[in-house]
Amino acid sequence: MKPLASPLRVVSLFALVLALPGMAWARAFDTRVLSETNTYCRAPAIAASGLACWAQISGISNTENPEASRTDIFISDNGAAPVNITGDNPAIAGRISSPFPFGDSVIFATGVTEDAEAGYQFALQQPELTDEMQQMSDEYPSLFGTPEAKAEAAEGQEGGGAEGEGADETEAVQPQKLSDADLANATPGMTNAIPESRHKRLRTRHGEGLSIAIRAGDGTTTILTPKEFGFSNPVLGEGHAAFLCSREWPFGYELVVCDLAGRTLSQLTTNFFYVANPVFSGHRLAFQGWDGNDYEIYLHDFDTGETTVVTENTFDDIDPKLDGDTLVWVGHPLVTTEIFYYDIPSGNMRKLSSSSTTANTHPSLWNGKVVWQARDDDGNDTEIFYFDGSRIIKLTSNVWDDIDPVIRDNVIAWSSYVDLGDAEIMALDLSDNIPVQLSDDASDDKFPVTAKGFIVWQADSDDGHSIICIASPHQE
Repeated sequence: MKPLASPLRVVSLFALVLALPGMAWARAFDTRVLSETNTYCRAPAIAASGLACWAQISGISNTENPEASRTDIFISDNGAAPVNITGDNPAIAGRISSPFPFGDSVIFATGVTEDAEAGYQFALQQPELTDEMQQMSDEYPSLFGTPEAKAEAAEGQEGGGAEGEGADETEAVQPQKLSDADLANATPGMTNAIPESRHKRLRTRHGEGLSIAIRAGDGTTTILTPKEFGFSNPVLGEGHAAFLCSREWPFGYELVVCDLAGRTLSQLTTNFFYVANPVFSGHRLAFQGWDGNDYEIYLHDFDTGETTVVTENTFDDIDPKLDGDTLVWVGHPLVTTEIFYYDIPSGNMRKLSSSSTTANTHPSLWNGKVVWQARDDDGNDTEIFYFDGSRIIKLTSNVWDDIDPVIRDNVIAWSSYVDLGDAEIMALDLSDNIPVQLSDDASDDKFPVTAKGFIVWQADSDDGHSIICIASPHQE
């Protein structure tokens, strides 16, 4: 890996329509590698407080002792030296994923040991079966119900039961196996049974057996969820946490909320369909949910206890971002994807993306300002667009892809294929409006996150290793 770029390297090939009178100087950053270098790092995230975290896999190359491989969560508080917050916890076991910081705490999904303290009580509410689901349940009971019910059904099938006594095993009808393509496109209407081996694999994909844990700033770790369910995608807010609870195929996910002060879990959705991308801001929680026909954007208010649907249309609305009284998301009204902006108090909604762009995705929201990526008129590459609260500004105009923009605390960062090879990290301070290239190496630098002027990202090298890098505001 080559050294990172010098703090003041300015990319002159960016065309910015932001104009300032007089001379402006680019903001300076000091860049360095934050994590260990001979590891595999994933999922960098940073809180508004400046607390960064990521998942780090160690020992994966130890062929003599494969069991030595493990995943841990590391944190860096405002650019300080990294600290492993899970390595010495005897309750944490198995794979760890999806770290999410808030304030001085980090929430994550993890396996736990058998003797680990149980989480808060929870009972997964089952929706009433539709006629179609009831037929599937009757035909393939092993796919439905509780693990106990499935075990009983399996025992009944093996023992024959009243209807199966004396049946010729050679004449038994075997369920049709699903191909990988069928599995990827599986819908609740399918009547094919899934082979047990693939069924187990699918449950693992859905987070089967993973618990949700939170590590507070005082160093204490609390397991929030019971072990008999599979949880994933945790997020943390003021006084609450939210995460997904998986149902086995053909069901999807339910959204579960934890009242951290009351130490209670409650199920926010009860359906046959899918919930994804929960996000907090203040006393609100936004998420996307499947209404039986397409995805819509929902908003839950913890003060009133009410959940409302923000979008009611005939196309998919996904990837919500929430900040204060503002909500943005990606909509798919036609063949293009668009960015929508919603003012919660007034209920006013507008489309930010223009008719001259396509593939508008990856919005990031802060203080009423929005950045996203899109293809413009030429359609040859992806550029970064910026809404400053009143107008749309095209931040980049070049011949390479600029992707994954984020905005917070007056800093915009994104990943750019500026050298027409691997990606590099760019930053722009809205006080000077001059883009700066933060990395200049042979690694693929991607997934930037930013807060308090810090920019953190993942760099993947050709040898398969991945590290975490940080750019800090330069101090004289």
